[in-house]
Amino acid sequence: MPTPICGTDCNSLLPPVNFDKCNPTVLLSEIRRIFIASVGAAVFTDWTNATEWIARLSESTNSIDAIRPLTVIADKPAAAAVTAAISNGRTIVIRKDHTVNYTIDDVTAENYEFLRTVIECGGQVKFWYETEGGYLYGGPNGISPANITGDDILNRGTDQFETIGGTLTWKNKFSPERALSPIFDSSVDDIAPTTFNVAQTFVSATTDTDNGVTTTVAATSANTKMEFNSIASPVGLPNTMILRIATVQVATVDFPADYLNQYFRFKSSTGTVYSGKRFTDGTVNLA
Repeated sequence: MPTPICGTDCNSLLPPVNFDKCNPTVLLSEIRRIFIASVGAAVFTDWTNATEWIARLSESTNSIDAIRPLTVIADKPAAAAVTAAISNGRTIVIRKDHTVNYTIDDVTAENYEFLRTVIECGGQVKFWYETEGGYLYGGPNGISPANITGDDILNRGTDQFETIGGTLTWKNKFSPERALSPIFDSSVDDIAPTTFNVAQTFVSATTDTDNGVTTTVAATSANTKMEFNSIASPVGLPNTMILRIATVQVATVDFPADYLNQYFRFKSSTGTVYSGKRFTDGTVNLA
């Protein structure tokens, strides 16, 4: 999902849309986690790869590329558009001013010092945010640079508790890139497995079924392999996952809902191994 290219004139072709009368896509919107990094932190090779995220998520690692996960309650209201009136009665959008409002209610000693040494210093950061709907926002480079502000908040009342509250703000004409979060419902201790107990192979057949999972590939291959950890008697609604490498569809995986968000590993016909991916109802871009 690169930076959008706007139409060149009033007759530019419109992109497709997708509405479903019987099964509309309605996503939970509250922001549940914010991931903070230094502006100079490395760009992700594949920001939808769980392995890359897990290698960089840390509450304490002292590295320019480390990403600090913050558990929050947060929202992003509509961005404020900055417009200008130009000739012939036209109006253009110059940019939008975006804001994420966050609250941290887990005020440990470490989190309080993070407030004092990062947030209250008023510097710039890069960040990503994840919603209850299972989506991650920010793209491979994160939202950068963003201004971070915040305060320690002590409310009156015997049942009140201390919080850290503030904002992350940035300027951009477009909303940030979005993708299914590869680390949804994970913590910094959630590590993609390196071994799996099911290995589907396609030496003489294009379809293999094991433990409720059916994988179909384009052609037989001694290299191609689909690996995952089995679930005993899996149940749930049927799901279909399309695996793509670049724009080429390399496999179709049918599975019951119990496998959703479980890790798998796929080896292509060329011998390239793709790790850190999760079962998803939809398309997974391996590379």
